[in-house]
Amino acid sequence: MLRFIDIEFISAERKVKQSYRIYQLVDGCPEAKGLKLPMQLKNVKIELKNNTYKIFFDVVINEDIPEDFKSEFQIMKCKDKGSLDSCEKYHKIPIPYTCKLLNANGPWLSYVQAMKPPLECPLKKGAYKLSQGISADVQEMAKLHFVDGNFFRNSIMCFGQKSNKLIFCASNEIQLA
Repeated sequence: MLRFIDIEFISAERKVKQSYRIYQLVDGCPEAKGLKLPMQLKNVKIELKNNTYKIFFDVVINEDIPEDFKSEFQIMKCKDKGSLDSCEKYHKIPIPYTCKLLNANGPWLSYVQAMKPPLECPLKKGAYKLSQGISADVQEMAKLHFVDGNFFRNSIMCFGQKSNKLIFCASNEIQLA
């Protein structure tokens, strides 16, 4: 579990000191209510080099997961880290047919194929490792309109398409000040 990363840099474009923080990145979320879910995030590691985060992790799938699952990315905006009771729904991105997205020749394809062994739908029981990591440029993150100094709690959840059973959940907390 990662608890806190604090990065400060000088923005070449704006000549303003910026701070991008990842407070937490964990397997699970409040919706999981402490249950062990069929798909889990393990061994999360975050590195920073030249204003770029590299996020590494393993995905452990404890049972075969059929293609009929959906995902949802939720963003909660909070006043600050000390005011978690101030959090309100900010944005929700539904992904109704996740396997179609993962199997398609789209923006996620390189990450899906980078998993060892490759992650393919339907998802098969086993351990998958993202050894090359996912990159996130700090200066590019600073350009996003929704990160205006507020504190954000985010979660990604996967559900059975028909049963609506929660099969995966991971969450993080970030801030750009």
